[in-house]
Order: sequence, then structure tokens, then C-alpha cells
Amino acid sequence: MTGEGSDSARDQSVAREEETAPSPSEVSVPDGVDDRRSMASDLLDAAESDPGDVSRDEMAQIVALLSVDDGEARSTAAKALQHLYDRPALFAPYVEALLSAAASYPDDFEGIPAPAVWMGSPHVRATVYATDALARVAQREPSLFVPHVEEMATRLRSDRNVSRYLLFVVGLAEADSPGLVSREWLRDELCDLLDRGRGNGYPSWAADVLGQLGDPEALAAVREAHPGEDADDLAREAFDEAIAALEAAE
Repeated sequence: MTGEGSDSARDQSVAREEETAPSPSEVSVPDGVDDRRSMASDLLDAAESDPGDVSRDEMAQIVALLSVDDGEARSTAAKALQHLYDRPALFAPYVEALLSAAASYPDDFEGIPAPAVWMGSPHVRATVYATDALARVAQREPSLFVPHVEEMATRLRSDRNVSRYLLFVVGLAEADSPGLVSREWLRDELCDLLDRGRGNGYPSWAADVLGQLGDPEALAAVREAHPGEDADDLAREAFDEAIAALEAAE
């Protein structure tokens, strides 16, 4: 099958998945806090023990729980997504709902959350877990997010404190389908994260995405932000590979 034919078949498969997927609005979410938390815990257990068997109905339940008021139920449901990102098709029908439910941090929270901070707030954890999972899905199937790039870019440009993992999703989608957003804006935003949010892995993410975008104007910033030999292997590799890709693009 040609690349074009493969893309067409994939798009048709995603479209069918979206058409037949259960709606989170139709999920019967328990009224009681304890029952909601129990439901979320059962879904997390299922995702942890056998992610390949998590059904579309269970995915709809996870997404529905992200919209409840109880932070513990939300964060537990969002944590389940951390075990499912190897199944992009499972996320395809719910990208918009996930963005609506978990893209932004609570209004009273400012800046990039350090792990010590977000571990103390279940609502912040829910946003971190959900958007990190979306970024990992985008690594595997960036085309899923192409229809949502404009919405994500609008959120990122707004006054809301939006998770910067969405910036990596936008960058991966742009690398897959160039011309979706301003490259200058995207480059500047990613370069700003090359030395911020280290506890969340933002520098490595930013370097990786900049490398995939292949914009040689980012090369100097990536070189300057290289973490050096004292950094962990994954961080060094992300920067080394990005530098190599950007040098090749010059």
C-alpha cells in the first residue's frame, strides 16, 4: 500500500471510530463521591493491568470522569490515560472532550507546576496526566491532532494557564502537516521551554519537537540549552538528536 493509500485507510478507520464511539455525555456517572472514586479506581486498575483490553465504553467513562468536580476522581481517571497512549485510536473520538475537560490548570494556579506542587493538587495532577498522555499520543499519531491545532493554539495564546504539553502536541502536528500555525510563534514558544519546567521534562520535549520541525533558526537556542554531560541519558539524547537534525537542516 502506498503512503497516500495508507493515510487514507487510517483516516477512514479514525472516522469510523469517531462515528461509533460512545459519548461521554451519555455515561452514567455516579452521584456519590465515593462511588465516583471507586469507578475511577476500577478504570485505572483495568488500564494498568491490561491496557489492550480497555474498551471504548471504558474510555468514554474515563473522559466523563474528567468533567466531575471531585479532584481525586478526576486525577485517578486521568492517570488511566497514562497507560493507554499506545492506542491512539482510542483517543481519537475524545480529543476535543479531553481538551475541554483538562487542558487548563485551576484558575488560582499560576505558572508551570513543579512535581512537588502538582502532586499536592489532584486537579493539577489531572491536567498534567491528561495532557502528557495527549503529547505521547501525538508522538505516535500526530495526524489525529491536525483538526484540533487551531483550537489548541488559541488556548495556548489565551490568558488561561494552559498545560504546555499542548504546545508539544501542536508542534508534532505541525511537523506532520506543515502550515497549520505560525512557525515563528511555535519556535519561540518551544525555545522558551528549553530551560523551563525541568521537573516535568519540558526541555527534552521542546528539543525533540524542535528537531522534528527542522527549523535551523532554533539551532543556536538548542545548543545553548544543552544540559551537558551531567544530565540523564534521555535528556542528553533528546538534545543531541535535535542538534543533529537542525544541523542537517541548515
